[in-house]
Amino acid sequence: MSDWLEGLHKEHPRLIADASDFERLKSNIANYPLMNEWLEDIKERALLLLDQPPLDPVTGEAKLFPRIVRLAMMYRLERDSRFASRIWEELQPILKREDWLPHFFLITSVYLQTAALAYDWCYEAWTEEQRRQIREAIVEKGLKPALIEYRHSGPYSQSNWSKRTNNWNIVCNGGVMMAALAIGAEEASWTDEAFACAWESLSHALHSFGPDGGWDEGYAYWNYTWLNMCRAFASMDTALGREFTDRQLAPFGGIAESGYFAMYMDGPTGRVFNYADSLCRKAEMEQMLWLGRRYDNPVYTQWWMKARKKKPGIFPLSLLWFQPSHLDMADEMERLPLGMHFRHVEVSSVRSSWNDSDAVFAAFKAGNNSAPHSTTDMGTFVVDAMGERWIEDFGTGSYGIYASQEQTWTGYWDREWRYKYYVNRAEGHNTLVLNPRPVVDSLQHMPDQNPDGYGPITHFGMDADREFSFGIMDLTSAYADALPAYGDYARTAEQVKRGIALLHGDHTIWLRDELTGLKEPGEVWWFLHINGAASVQLSANGRSAVLSKNGKRFGIVIFSPEADIRFEVMEAKPLPGSPDPEEQWSNPPVEWSVNPNIPTRKLAIHLEGKKDVAISIVMVPLREGQSLPETGPDMLPLHLWTASKGVGA
Repeated sequence: MSDWLEGLHKEHPRLIADASDFERLKSNIANYPLMNEWLEDIKERALLLLDQPPLDPVTGEAKLFPRIVRLAMMYRLERDSRFASRIWEELQPILKREDWLPHFFLITSVYLQTAALAYDWCYEAWTEEQRRQIREAIVEKGLKPALIEYRHSGPYSQSNWSKRTNNWNIVCNGGVMMAALAIGAEEASWTDEAFACAWESLSHALHSFGPDGGWDEGYAYWNYTWLNMCRAFASMDTALGREFTDRQLAPFGGIAESGYFAMYMDGPTGRVFNYADSLCRKAEMEQMLWLGRRYDNPVYTQWWMKARKKKPGIFPLSLLWFQPSHLDMADEMERLPLGMHFRHVEVSSVRSSWNDSDAVFAAFKAGNNSAPHSTTDMGTFVVDAMGERWIEDFGTGSYGIYASQEQTWTGYWDREWRYKYYVNRAEGHNTLVLNPRPVVDSLQHMPDQNPDGYGPITHFGMDADREFSFGIMDLTSAYADALPAYGDYARTAEQVKRGIALLHGDHTIWLRDELTGLKEPGEVWWFLHINGAASVQLSANGRSAVLSKNGKRFGIVIFSPEADIRFEVMEAKPLPGSPDPEEQWSNPPVEWSVNPNIPTRKLAIHLEGKKDVAISIVMVPLREGQSLPETGPDMLPLHLWTASKGVGA
């Protein structure tokens, strides 16, 4: 074996946890009643699995690893052979498959992780023949196809996941690494090279977390990526030693800090900023507990406890990684800044409080329209206040949309078709559309923002007294210099900037857009999508709107002096002349049918013949008896917004 696996621990278990970790877990369970309650729930669910048939390894792929880890944990804690026998039964459909779907290696990785954990955690329960069968399947159906991908010399290289920098890279390599660590010296002729290649490949993606831990693909894929990544890192810690893992991770920024990304994208309503292909809801997030334990950061554990809102039950790895002593410490969340800017991904959020469910929260992004899973949404944002989300984003569209009957891959992913769909277009988000073009045959897929646009958050600040916080986005490239494939998309405006500020004293949110040098015809559309469960009432002059939901009200007021800047209410549908394929409505995501918050209407401002224009908006939660603000301080131009002097005159 080479230096990579030279220090591999010989004992089992060595994936994710070793014998000492399970002894620690038993001690914590005995000393902390809450952890004992969680264990009882895990056991109850594991006992129910004893009488259930094995999952279909393709249609049940998402449930496979959670099922195995639940059964395996109970085996490790109680040494009850029924759980090991049930695991062996669950493995049979996987072991007997002709292949592990290497053309879609995300599923291969699930099988690798599942087989590896079963092999390792139940090692002493297996006969030598059972171990041989698992090892053989791992090598023949997982590691060998992975090595073909790494070498780019075989039928699986077209997926190219080993050179990507997105979730595919981390999920696929994580499965390969766990499998290599599990079977180690027994299959050294394959495991050493596989692990070495996997780490080299993984390095391409780990740089994407720098410098602050953010993730281009949005919250949902951050969660998916980290679930898989922390299993691989935890396995490195226990199989090769923490010092080994630290040396390998040393060149990469943002790993230890990445949990803050999940925290700052999470609003006080329990719904997240769902930019890119993301849903609003949170998952179990056991990776936060691993990060909290691994880096001794109690704020991750404390946030996890508050975010789950006393839900019954727990995932097995959450129980393993939970650090009860973190709850005995002072509330670290109160000390956190009320806003954060995640550089590179160029996403930020601001809030009025960490521990108030009625807090005001705004999250916004500039960022990279061409990042994986991105849409043309530079400038979009969401807003929570008084325990409700008022300003919505659709998040993901349907992955099952096909552009034509001849396609084998969905049109949702086809770059020539993706921007036909409303949820992937700027008009489907809370941002600007400038000089929209009608659909013609030669430009039938023309996006309404540059699909290769990238914009920074140029300024982000908070005052020392925590009275206000703000961010300024440069959106100019979103409206310029698209790829030639999309036709002439010359610069639409000389400069496009958007600023968002939260004034903590009165909980108002200020939004200011500045457009300079807009080219003819100078047409501007400004959109803001309304929570689907909220009603909206416009004032007679169209200069203000009041949203109502669950007996609460939220006001939105235009503070720009120009009389032609007025609101109108529109359906959350494409503009006349925009592409509007029927399949996006007939085959929507499941989320749309079960989530009443999905927008059906939007506020819009429509301007024509403009060259330079500034749009100033104030949003305010309206308490009982409170009226809309009619006057207020002048909103300063964006170049005068500073942490020391504020945003208004």
